[in-house]
Amino acid sequence: MADLLSVVIGGVISLVGVFGVEAYKTDKYRDALYASLISEIVTILEFVEELKMLPTMRDHVVKLESGIRSLTTFQILQTYSTVFDSSAGQIGILGEEISQKIIRFHTYLKVAIENNDIFRRCISEGYPQEAKSSCQLVIKNLEALISLGNDITVVGKKSVQNGGRLKNK
Repeated sequence: MADLLSVVIGGVISLVGVFGVEAYKTDKYRDALYASLISEIVTILEFVEELKMLPTMRDHVVKLESGIRSLTTFQILQTYSTVFDSSAGQIGILGEEISQKIIRFHTYLKVAIENNDIFRRCISEGYPQEAKSSCQLVIKNLEALISLGNDITVVGKKSVQNGGRLKNK
């Protein structure tokens, strides 16, 4: 009977060890994914700021309203969210609140890119009213993107202050 009890206790200890190692790996993966996504978001926000995209698009609306049709346009590529795109299936591991914010951020980014493409085509093909409308949509998308991105990065900075660990609720 003592041998059977020893086997059962040994099995339980082994299972606890296996689950503990897996939990540790999951925590490490979650923290690494979170840090990577935060870095990507910070880089996108810096890119938007450095190119002065928001003030430039607002200036374009004013110019279009005054009849100016020759405008400098941005070509925004779809490749700015490679971390998000490659890990979209695992983002839920971060927790509901932060996952939703990160997904919304990247959705605003993709919509801004699409609206910017429409704006560029309208400018090049001579449709000023449509260009103005799509430019205004890009402005709304960028404003939402910046606001949400700043909110996400504030949470990220708090996480770093807590030892770099994402606290999953």
